[in-house]
Amino acid sequence: MNTVAHYTCVGNDKAKTLADLQLLRNCGLQNFMLLRGDPQAGQEGGFVPHKDGFANATELVAFAREHIEDCCIGGGAYPEIHPESPDAETDLKHLKMKVDAGCDFLVTQFFFDNKRYFDFVARAREKGIVCRIIPGIIPLTKYDQLKRFVRLSNAAVPPVFLDRLESNKDNPDAIYNIGMDFAIRQCRDLLMLGAPGIHFYTLNKSRATVEIYQTLMVR
Repeated sequence: MNTVAHYTCVGNDKAKTLADLQLLRNCGLQNFMLLRGDPQAGQEGGFVPHKDGFANATELVAFAREHIEDCCIGGGAYPEIHPESPDAETDLKHLKMKVDAGCDFLVTQFFFDNKRYFDFVARAREKGIVCRIIPGIIPLTKYDQLKRFVRLSNAAVPPVFLDRLESNKDNPDAIYNIGMDFAIRQCRDLLMLGAPGIHFYTLNKSRATVEIYQTLMVR
């Protein structure tokens, strides 16, 4: 099993970060997904870095690339722009800086409209970002997840999908089946059109992801 260590720089100084990454590398881990992370609970005014830490993921990636030998580094990307970015052009500029700092691949925030992913990849290529950009998918299997997922990712929900969810919001079984059917179709379309794999956000619940994977393998 190919293992990837997920690491954020929230609340850590550089000495702690270096010790953590070296420990992981010494344990045999070679792959790192390096992210800034969300602001700490109760923190006002957005993300505040440690006084001897990292202001963003670009700084963390550059630090890991300089100090950790023989590793593969992944970073995050936002097809519908980072919530803190003023516009798509600025977001891509910052993404290019992060890739240039040492990313070997990118994983996107989840989305529900595949066209937005492929448009994003095309714009990234125009900016000289040539590494793999792996689409992130989350199976929406409960109605109460909808608003939270949209808030987390700024993701647009296709009207037809939204209408089906709204029409069945009081039927948990129907919502599960609608969400699974949509996710399976979304994944199949991504792979057929050339996406370099799929990253699933499981939220520590793997049932839906396993079912999708098994369905894709059969078909």
